[in-house]
Amino acid sequence: MTAVSPSIENLIVPILGLCILLPLFAAAYLEPKKDYSRRTFISMLYATAGILVSELFQWIMDSGTINGSAAAMQIIMTAFFCVIVLQCYFWTIYSFYWFNGYPPGHKAVLGFAAGPAAGALMLAVNIITGSVYTVA
Repeated sequence: MTAVSPSIENLIVPILGLCILLPLFAAAYLEPKKDYSRRTFISMLYATAGILVSELFQWIMDSGTINGSAAAMQIIMTAFFCVIVLQCYFWTIYSFYWFNGYPPGHKAVLGFAAGPAAGALMLAVNIITGSVYTVA
């Protein structure tokens, strides 16, 4: 039995993930009830697709297919982490709806957005300072 090289494994995960998302998107769009949870769930699927696409770009930059600079990889990594922050925000909104049975109010939505906004701001500052993570 031959071992799969780590670089191929890193490529398979985003492609397989995007293939899994396709039927979920189709099911969400075909759902007849167009309520709050459906819209939130579709937003979560978009965020997940963004994570997988940024992982795919990381693989492309790291594999030598494109001779990328550290600055380009830094931008891709920032986008990756920002989409993860966005995904956490959507999960918070989605879980609030399912635990309480009603959508959060405007003040709650702003409160839930405070943490992800701070995280995204920290990642934006990192592009200049490199204090959170660096790409070598």
